[in-house]
Amino acid sequence: MKRFFILGIASVSLLALTACGSPYDDDIDEVMKLENENLDKPSTETDIDTLERDDTQIKVYEDGEYIELEYVIRGDREMNDPLYKYNDEKDQYESYRDGDFYSDEVDDLEADYTENVDDDS
Repeated sequence: MKRFFILGIASVSLLALTACGSPYDDDIDEVMKLENENLDKPSTETDIDTLERDDTQIKVYEDGEYIELEYVIRGDREMNDPLYKYNDEKDQYESYRDGDFYSDEVDDLEADYTENVDDDS
């Protein structure tokens, strides 16, 4: 009986930890990796070595079709807010900061998921 009790507690704990994750974790990790690759380019002026997920405001739109990041790139106020869009043909996210895409496509959308975002922003 004691084994069942311990097994039950362990199962509930595992379910609780699993429920804490986001269904967009893999997508966000992919976009964070791409953004860090962009930050590593010599042409990018930044005060950060590596962009960390905890220091980044993240918004996911249209069930993961768009992922927007917002973070301080220089000093304590200069913000960067790249937007990534999922390309079905290439099966990967692409950054649209180079004029190929206009972020106003997401301006009227409500985020499906946010992370590190204040409620009043």
